[in-house]
Amino acid sequence: MQSKSAEAPKISILQMAEEQQPSPENIQPHPRAKRRSAKQVPLLLDIFFSVSRLIVIIVGLLTVTISIFAGASLVWAVVRAGAAMLTVGLLLWLASWLVARGALESTRLELLQALKASEEAQAATSKRPFSTIETEA
Repeated sequence: MQSKSAEAPKISILQMAEEQQPSPENIQPHPRAKRRSAKQVPLLLDIFFSVSRLIVIIVGLLTVTISIFAGASLVWAVVRAGAAMLTVGLLLWLASWLVARGALESTRLELLQALKASEEAQAATSKRPFSTIETEA
């Protein structure tokens, strides 16, 4: 009498992993990935927002570090860092808002100019006299 483990085919872990992998045709992107690609932020704004976040974090870390080395207690170091991060964060938020508003306004003006140009082109083509073939018919 043979045991059941000897009867079953031996499959390695790598073979099991390969069997569980979906085929490339069946892979669909995550729904959030579609939304992100549809709403991309312009490069200037993305860099500005990222640098702003980095500055706020660095200010907080520097404030805590300098406060602790200056002999302040941990509680006061955290309070100072919070106040510094809040202040710098509000200033950078204002700057980010101004940059985003400027980018939106320039995009709006570009779209309005393109709309006017397309309306003028459409008006110019509709005022064109008919050809002789169309008038004879």
